[in-house]
Amino acid sequence: MSSEASQNNWLSVSNLSVFIEECPIVKDVAFNLGKGETLVLMGPNGSGKSTILMTLVGAQNSVLNTSSFEFNN
Repeated sequence: MSSEASQNNWLSVSNLSVFIEECPIVKDVAFNLGKGETLVLMGPNGSGKSTILMTLVGAQNSVLNTSSFEFNN
């Protein structure tokens, strides 16, 4: 991603993986969210939507491994 594109992102997530008791719950999630944009997480029950959100806000206390994500201003 170019530096200009990354500066326009409000939230940039890359390589987000969540493992609970060595079982992969979410693997290699990546997305960029610009200011004023809306993000929709869709999927069947049990696909990891809530796990992604709880990990991003720090509420996922059973996480053994999460990769990088960052907030950009």
